[in-house]
Amino acid sequence: MVRNAGFLVWDMLYGIDANFEPQPQMCEGHEVASDGKTWTFRLRPGLRFHDNEPVRAGDAAASIRRWMERDVMAGRLKTCLDAIETIADRTFRLRLNKPFPKLLYAFGKSTTVVLLVMPERIAATDPFKPITEFVGSGPMRFRRDEWVVGASAAFERFPGYQPRPEPAAWLAGGRRMGVDRIEWVTMPDAATASAALQNGEVDWWENPIPDLAPMLKRSRGVQIDIADPLGNVACCRPNCIAGPTNKAQGDVIAEALKAIGMNVDYQAVDWGQQASRIALKAPVNQGGWNIYLTWVAGAECANPAGHKMVDCSGPAASFGWPDSPEVQAALGDWFDAASPAAEQEPGARANRAAMDYVPFIPTGFFLGYTAWRRGVEGIVKSPFPTFWDVRKP
Repeated sequence: MVRNAGFLVWDMLYGIDANFEPQPQMCEGHEVASDGKTWTFRLRPGLRFHDNEPVRAGDAAASIRRWMERDVMAGRLKTCLDAIETIADRTFRLRLNKPFPKLLYAFGKSTTVVLLVMPERIAATDPFKPITEFVGSGPMRFRRDEWVVGASAAFERFPGYQPRPEPAAWLAGGRRMGVDRIEWVTMPDAATASAALQNGEVDWWENPIPDLAPMLKRSRGVQIDIADPLGNVACCRPNCIAGPTNKAQGDVIAEALKAIGMNVDYQAVDWGQQASRIALKAPVNQGGWNIYLTWVAGAECANPAGHKMVDCSGPAASFGWPDSPEVQAALGDWFDAASPAAEQEPGARANRAAMDYVPFIPTGFFLGYTAWRRGVEGIVKSPFPTFWDVRKP
């Protein structure tokens, strides 16, 4: 949810299109030296933040520095980085100590942590503390004065936004807003959300539950379709620092573990509780955990760059903290590969090493729905809701 709001409020230097190719977004383009170690970027003219200040190269540089402290792929970039230099108001440069062929993909990827450009003064906030000002240069302003935590959020069109001339394609191209205002309403009860959509109280339900899909398909005023053809991959994540992984979540997995003689303490909790619990590295008897079940978007699994479950960098890895030098060495070779053909061997080697180490267990694949009122136009299939080009009568 935070990432999706980020796509409205902030903009990106590059953005991936539906073919997973990074395209210039805030940047006019770039130049790269023949040795692959110097990248020079130039921002588009006329970009402005929501406080009407111009977007400068220093803002981009500060945002990159903040992002590098939190993102797994950006962490790899950081190991290659000698310096980020501001050359002029609209020009900045990255000097590397070795080539990083996936740089543009890192800038444009959709998987968290996403590189969003914010004013330098805000980007200077401790990367491990939340920002307190929500000032971007994206197509919509966040109405903080209307924000009710856990209930609703509102966004209004930013008249100073300058979309790119190309048609929108996922995170690439012009993000042209077809509405002046977007309101997000949180409805935990699916029946309430379904009734609101059918009654015209809301225009778009992002994630209707599958149980209600047949009814929504019969509703004359509603359209429903698969939200993302790439689907979602269910994952069983072991805690690699807590000893034997004897806990599971999910009724099916819990029963399967019980059937092979494991003692299962299955706790069904909401996402907020789970997010707090899985961050703990304490022993199980002190509030820690052994296994949790989650899912990742299929788009995140398209290649190792966005697949956090495969990363085995120990303390720097995502919750579960898998630590495998063999996996990391293969992933490093994949990141160094300069062409799709060169990626094949290290990619296969990373797969084999991960199968031996088991940083996670794929437990299934599923497709999710999205539903909207008839008459609403421009909703496209993607791994995240793209509000640009959406219009209503």
